[in-house]
Amino acid sequence: MFAMILGWFWLPRPIVSMADDGEWTPPISLSSEVAGPSLRPNITYDSSGRLHVVWVESSYDDRGVADAVYYSSFDGTNWSFPVDVLVSPDQTRLTTGEFVTLVTDELALLWVGADELQLSVVNADDAQRAGAWHTTTLFPGLLVGDGFMAYLPPTTLYIVFSDVTGEEVRFTASSDLGNSWTEPLTVWKSPGGDFRASDPRLCTDGAGQFLHLVWHENARELNWDPNGIWYARSSDGGHKWSEPSFLSNRGSSPNCAYDGMGALHMLWNNAVGSPDGRYHRWSMDDGATWTAPAVVFPGLSGRTRMPVFGLDSEGELYVLTGASYEGETRMFVSHWQGDSWASPELISGNLPSNEGPDLVVTSGNKLNAVWHYGEEGLSEIWFATALTDAPTVPLGSELPPHIRPTPRPAERPTSIAETVSSPGSPQQLPSIDTLQTKSNLTIPPVIVNFLVILGLLVVVVAWRITRWRRLR
Repeated sequence: MFAMILGWFWLPRPIVSMADDGEWTPPISLSSEVAGPSLRPNITYDSSGRLHVVWVESSYDDRGVADAVYYSSFDGTNWSFPVDVLVSPDQTRLTTGEFVTLVTDELALLWVGADELQLSVVNADDAQRAGAWHTTTLFPGLLVGDGFMAYLPPTTLYIVFSDVTGEEVRFTASSDLGNSWTEPLTVWKSPGGDFRASDPRLCTDGAGQFLHLVWHENARELNWDPNGIWYARSSDGGHKWSEPSFLSNRGSSPNCAYDGMGALHMLWNNAVGSPDGRYHRWSMDDGATWTAPAVVFPGLSGRTRMPVFGLDSEGELYVLTGASYEGETRMFVSHWQGDSWASPELISGNLPSNEGPDLVVTSGNKLNAVWHYGEEGLSEIWFATALTDAPTVPLGSELPPHIRPTPRPAERPTSIAETVSSPGSPQQLPSIDTLQTKSNLTIPPVIVNFLVILGLLVVVVAWRITRWRRLR
């Protein structure tokens, strides 16, 4: 019996909490009817509550690169059959850069095709027809690597992007739902061409006064692997930007969002295989100062694209992230508890190689998650949903994606640290081990009790052995 108890104690224990039965629906495939591979889904919803999902497929290019955009929608009962609605102008590689629903109930998709920014718009009722999508090439001749679009209702759109070389990060805005755009403004430029920007993301407060731009850079001396996280902010709606600040670690794929308390959060991925695989910092003064970088979700790791956020009707912030765990890349959800993140919940079951997440909240309390999974050309798009404890809100009253509600009074973080102003070469950067660590995990009471009992058993066994030897 003692051996059995001891064996149970040494079994590997999960570092994540499993979702209760019925909390998250089992994942379903949205793209199983398509040849694939299916990658990088984006999700949004319209005023009637329908969900709309797009992703990229390898459909026409014989080299197997993603060259077409596929689309499917959910009416509350059934998902529509996936159809290809967009193809890259040169029928080669394309990437998507965000999918939003405008106040006109039109769906707007930013994507990069033929190395140029493309903006495609369609009425939500007609999105199943490829011919109903209207595409405009933004800034023809300007070659682009990565792009991202954020929507501030009712009429403002923001785009951030890196040029095709990755040596510049630029910003542009539209105040008329994408009909006209400001001249792209350079926010960051690589010193000497030894660094390249990747995965730019932007978030904003509810008024559009403060804009926050994050990205990671890759370094030549690291064979173009990620070198660290950059951040810049604008306090006048994007007309002027702060000097970019560098967060000195090997992180990648950052993202940011406000919670309902007015706190601004930034999360990013650490290096592949690192036990401290996710980092977090937050600010209560719109990015003027930040807490020191802190480890969250220890044990989860891998470069699985950026985490994504959703906000429910009570202002609770949720995060969806793919991460390597027990030899496989899984999909996890957590939420901000006011001063720490809850232990992450596994929502992808036994599906392998899950990454590329996106998340949207409907009816104020319904989390709708999409991601892709698979490898070696066999990936699919998966969907799961769950309800939060927040109240349901009527259709048309939902919080717009990426926008926070009116802030409530909140305590300032106790540990404020300014960002580093300028990076050195990769060899000169401080070790990730020097950064502040923080774990949201605690030892369960059952294990604490067991340790106490185990200690008493050891004492008793040792005493009996000693007594037996004395009586011999």
